[in-house]
Amino acid sequence: GCGGMTDDEVLDACWLRGLPLGRFVKTSTNAVGGGSNLGVEHGKDEVNDMRKILTHHLQMIEAVIRKQSGHLSSKGDLVRDATLQMLILHLPAIRYSMMRMHFQKTNSK
Repeated sequence: GCGGMTDDEVLDACWLRGLPLGRFVKTSTNAVGGGSNLGVEHGKDEVNDMRKILTHHLQMIEAVIRKQSGHLSSKGDLVRDATLQMLILHLPAIRYSMMRMHFQKTNSK
């Protein structure tokens, strides 16, 4: 899990993986470095939700890697595995599509 991670580390990990960030995150441009500066504006409940989402995501990826690693001889092969790369690359788009379908069904009732 991600229990030992700080709130900022959870935020960064979710952002890098394309996971939902919650409404409390704002992106602003750092004038000096030109980088992105993510800041937390609201409560711990959303951070806890992000921790749960990140934990579930990491568990899912771990299960996929464990299953896929049975077919591969080394960690280097695992990193170069095209199927795993494609899954990880497309997860944010898959998640977004499923979320849209869920909200369309919910709103049409």
